[in-house]
Amino acid sequence: MQTVQNFLSGTPPELPARMKDELTSTSVLANKKHKSKVYVVGVNHMDPKSREDIKRVIRFVQPKAVLLELCDQRQHMAEVSTGTGILPELSWETIKDNWRLFAQPDFWMFQLQGMKFESLLGTVNGGEQALAASEARDQGSSVLFIDLPYSQTLQKCLISAWHDVGPVRILKEAVFGDLIQTVSPKIRDLNSTLAEFQKLSDEEITDANVAKMRDIVAEYLNKDVVKEIVASSDLFSVLQAPLLHDRDTILAYNMQQASRAFKKCVSIVGSAHVDGITSKFGTVTKQDYTNASEVDTGKLLSMGFQMLLLSQITPAVVLFGSWKAKKVGGKPYRYFKHARRLWFATGFAWCGYGMYKMNTSYNSTRSFQLRMADYRNKSSPS
Repeated sequence: MQTVQNFLSGTPPELPARMKDELTSTSVLANKKHKSKVYVVGVNHMDPKSREDIKRVIRFVQPKAVLLELCDQRQHMAEVSTGTGILPELSWETIKDNWRLFAQPDFWMFQLQGMKFESLLGTVNGGEQALAASEARDQGSSVLFIDLPYSQTLQKCLISAWHDVGPVRILKEAVFGDLIQTVSPKIRDLNSTLAEFQKLSDEEITDANVAKMRDIVAEYLNKDVVKEIVASSDLFSVLQAPLLHDRDTILAYNMQQASRAFKKCVSIVGSAHVDGITSKFGTVTKQDYTNASEVDTGKLLSMGFQMLLLSQITPAVVLFGSWKAKKVGGKPYRYFKHARRLWFATGFAWCGYGMYKMNTSYNSTRSFQLRMADYRNKSSPS
């Protein structure tokens, strides 16, 4: 993390009472020893209102540093997107150009569905971080990334899900269901509402219907609802430690470090992190930081070995059994011959079904993006 010598003097300003009332997810954390403050702005990553909150706080406080809920691996999110916000048509060329993205399971399980909400709200998930970075540059402020590296968070989440939920359930829901919908009743209800909205004809996508749908989505973006979703889901509940609690510790510690170097900081984080950061700020030690960022190597290796074993045990048994049965001949050979054919057929069927589901999900999101873009073009003044 970038730090500099403490070179400011004077007392950081208080937020006006009216601004405090309007910014319900904003906390002011004081470092009394260094006479500095960190203004923590809690945001909903897809709520357009959060962008206005960020502008108001940064422009009022005029901080010397803006702290973002990003890491070096996600630093591209600090740049304002110049894209169209519409997925490219799925083709071999698209797959070749974006194979790293398509190889990530969370893209198919979570990000594609999230892109529909982005298109509906006319925003980009995490776009508030780019806005904050832009405002910081306009103010001449330093921009610091204070989150745990994405790869470490992902590893910790995979370990928790694998050991506490189990691979069988995760694979079953990912292949035969829709993981993002089955993990929580509230998410399922929200996605069902969005599915009904998608059935509307182009003529029925009116300002009134869009505004109604946006209000419904805004309710689900509420900090308390997010926490309720986490608590009501077996999968999300086991991910609370790596996704929330551990990252609260990391964010709070890095804010402490920043408050030693800068008199005035503004930190932009998800609203679900604000309470945890507020309770931990000033008390997080270096050892707490190390414990929160550490990946359990033993469990990671165990998970990798189990995945390798599960993926190889069936073909190994079938192929070895076929080889042994061939020497014996008769019925055993015929049984294993059929088993080998069944294994190959099942493998091809799974691959085909998986590709069908991915293609359907991708094209559904792209179609929705195109329709919402067409609606915005019709609604915008000529």
